[in-house]
Amino acid sequence: MFHVLTKPRMGIFVVALALMAGHMSSPALAGTTPDKVLKQAEADHIAERDLSSIRDVINNQLAAFAADDAEAAFAHASPIIQRRFGNADRFIAMVKSGYAPLLRPRMVSFDDAKKGDGEREIIQPVTLLAPSGVLMTALYRMVEVSGEWRIAGCALVKSPDRAL
Repeated sequence: MFHVLTKPRMGIFVVALALMAGHMSSPALAGTTPDKVLKQAEADHIAERDLSSIRDVINNQLAAFAADDAEAAFAHASPIIQRRFGNADRFIAMVKSGYAPLLRPRMVSFDDAKKGDGEREIIQPVTLLAPSGVLMTALYRMVEVSGEWRIAGCALVKSPDRAL
């Protein structure tokens, strides 16, 4: 079977081809066909427009934190988070007490996003340099709500790399 390779599919095809070349001889993949590998690569693919939108939402919330604009920051939270905190003042108080490195990071770098457990859920890791000089990784849980990406949670962990 032949596939027409548009630009987005070409990238998926290259990934699938690399996977097949490296692993088709593996006993665990016995019976795997090129079509199965291509379909799995397509299923794991995150559209560039989604990645761009997700990164915009995170950047906009970080900018709102830096500008002390609690309302704008709160607007990027998912409806579940908004219901949990009720208003922007409670939300920003929580961020200040438990997520202070997000308030004014000195550097932000987006890492490779992964699909989450839900159908329209993405985990976007972001490496940031906290004001204290410590490298942190923020794992943003993003969900699509009525066609827009929103932040449904964030976990902060110290990066295994040393501080700058």
